[in-house]
Amino acid sequence: MRHSSFRWLPGLVALPLLVNAQDLRVDDLHAVSSPATTILGVQPAEIARPKSYKALETALLTNFSSGSSWQIPVNYALEVTPYWFKPRDISVRQLMNPTTGASLKQSFSISVATGRRASLFDSTRTIQQVGFGLRATLFPGQLTTAFDTDLAALTSRIAIIAPARYILEAGRGKTFANGNALRAYLDKEFGIVINDRITDKAYIRDFTQLQIDVVESVLLGRYPENNAQCQLLLGQMILKLSDYDKTYKLAELAKKVERHYYFRKGFRMDVAAASSVEFPTNDFDYSTLAKYGIWATPGGSWIWNNVNLEVLGLVRFMSNQVVTDPTRNWDVGSRVAANWRRLSLSIEYIHRFQNTTLQRTSLPTGQTDRLLRSDQDYRLAMGFEYHLSDRFVLAYALGRNFSLNTEFNGNLISILSFNAGLSGPTVKIAD
Repeated sequence: MRHSSFRWLPGLVALPLLVNAQDLRVDDLHAVSSPATTILGVQPAEIARPKSYKALETALLTNFSSGSSWQIPVNYALEVTPYWFKPRDISVRQLMNPTTGASLKQSFSISVATGRRASLFDSTRTIQQVGFGLRATLFPGQLTTAFDTDLAALTSRIAIIAPARYILEAGRGKTFANGNALRAYLDKEFGIVINDRITDKAYIRDFTQLQIDVVESVLLGRYPENNAQCQLLLGQMILKLSDYDKTYKLAELAKKVERHYYFRKGFRMDVAAASSVEFPTNDFDYSTLAKYGIWATPGGSWIWNNVNLEVLGLVRFMSNQVVTDPTRNWDVGSRVAANWRRLSLSIEYIHRFQNTTLQRTSLPTGQTDRLLRSDQDYRLAMGFEYHLSDRFVLAYALGRNFSLNTEFNGNLISILSFNAGLSGPTVKIAD
């Protein structure tokens, strides 16, 4: 039985709870996270995403080698984005609003996935499959005006915290008799001026964990415990963080800025390509080309009365050599979604133009005739998603899948899944 997630954001893992009938690729109209799993129509328990060349080498050797020979793992998936194999000194704006060239580099990924399917001629046999895929974002869309507001707030907050770095540098190998000496040094060397003082250290008990870490490991630990003036000076600066925290919290601001990466306005387009090979005898030395395809998902989104309206299109060519009579399919469709803060509702329709190559052997001559037949098919599905948190998503999809000349029985789409998010790329933000 083949499973597929209903979530398109990178780094989500689907744990299907209920699946009926046939292959459920309900992510066809979504920005493809792993084309390799899409071409196979599977959703493994986990998608490995190595963040370095060494981690990639380890993943490949661990899963694809067995002693002195190669092996094909079962239900394994891997996706790498080479651009993020090393830290990038780029600004938040460069990351969030890249040029077309930068978007291609940042989003280009390579994916590999493995799976099994039942033989069409012998239901007791399974055939090993391996999928390969590429994907990239050509046009990521435009940032909303709220991005500038949230980025400015985040920048201001970081600016308030920034003096801690200078105090840390000032404290290395130096001794200050009192807070005034430290203040004079900061003013002279770094242009940091702090004039106010506090006398109530009880505020320290109410700091967030981040602020506690700053105080203990960065600030207070650098100075003598009996240096009261220095303690008060540092406490005053942290109090400013606490006061500011009542309006904007650093972690929440960072999440807001990050969300703008996914929720954009205007036109955007993703492209992807994938192919799969099969091993009919389950022998590594004998393989056949099973499927290959290329597709684009243009679309756009708009904000209307605090609702994010999203329209995605699909143009796809897919060749399927798995079925008894090979097919060449052109799919055209659209998906419309309304996204609230936690809730998302969608409906999608895909129309298929299928050309089937009919292979018939004439007896007694044994001559094989090939005839072309044209058919049309469609798929219609509705979706529901609810974000339990930033990392956990509950989703359900219901509808009708393609039914003509597929390698699966039935055409009912009914899938309930629970998606858990994994971490994305690490970015070093330049000053």
